[in-house]
Amino acid sequence: MVLSKVSECKIQDQISKVKKGTSFAYLAFIEAMSFIPGSAYWSILFLLMYLSMGLTAMVGIMQGIITPLQDTFSFSRKHPKLLIVNVSVLMFLCSLFFAQPSGFYFFRLLNDYWINFPILFLITLENVAIAWSYGAKRIPFNSVNWFGSGMVSKSLILRSGKDARNQEILQGNKRNL
Repeated sequence: MVLSKVSECKIQDQISKVKKGTSFAYLAFIEAMSFIPGSAYWSILFLLMYLSMGLTAMVGIMQGIITPLQDTFSFSRKHPKLLIVNVSVLMFLCSLFFAQPSGFYFFRLLNDYWINFPILFLITLENVAIAWSYGAKRIPFNSVNWFGSGMVSKSLILRSGKDARNQEILQGNKRNL
């Protein structure tokens, strides 16, 4: 019989196997809920909370994809339902990659290694684009107006160039102190 080969299930053994990651939060919640009266009710509320959080995140992601596509292509403005269906089908087909037996391995790779460099690269490109379009020398001057005089160091303003506007900003900082 198969049941004779099943080992005992102890919560301490399961927690010791899973020490980090998202699954530890679920195990800790299960452990905490087992001591509370009406634990089935709270567990259902916890599940509904996670379900609503997931659906909210999915709506935000879809809105972040669909809105720029509608703004860019006039065809998608004329047929928004077709665009939504196409994006949903494409996302479903991409998610099948993670539903395979090796999907969790690829998810861990994506989460641990593949995300860090592209985010760093995009943030660097955003900073370069802002400095190029707005002007690298104008940012320190206007940051006094944006953040207040207490947030911007005088050395940052002095290093950006010595002109009459520099002195005016420094005099304004002295008056604000």
